[in-house]
Amino acid sequence: MKRISILFVIILSLFILSSCSKIETKNKEDYIDMLYNYHTLGKKDTACIDLRTLNEYGKGHLKGYINYNFENGSSEEFIIFVTNIYNKDTYIFLIDESGEYVNIASKLLKDEGYKHIVIYEEGYNSLVEYASNYILVVEGTDDCGC
Repeated sequence: MKRISILFVIILSLFILSSCSKIETKNKEDYIDMLYNYHTLGKKDTACIDLRTLNEYGKGHLKGYINYNFENGSSEEFIIFVTNIYNKDTYIFLIDESGEYVNIASKLLKDEGYKHIVIYEEGYNSLVEYASNYILVVEGTDDCGC
């Protein structure tokens, strides 16, 4: 009986660990690779969120990214924004200007139970400079992602 109890605890622990939320901080290459594989090729349900101001977003953003002005919103509003659109198994890609907001937003999402959060901390301009041949930058605030 003792062996069964120990085995049950081990299996339960593995299940809990495997279902935990995970924040993945990626370098330029890995962020672009994951974005391409999951979002562009449609291998996973994804959400791409640009946390910069609407003005910065309008001057240029990665195609397919939606805007949430994290600077002017609250933590509660951000969670409502995401939970009303995306389920907790969605791969959420976050980007901002400097890495400050992606860290805050990713922790909020993790605490809310989102399992797959991918962030890039070096900022939007750094990513665009690096990957200008691989990603499409569009202007304006009405990006349907198509």
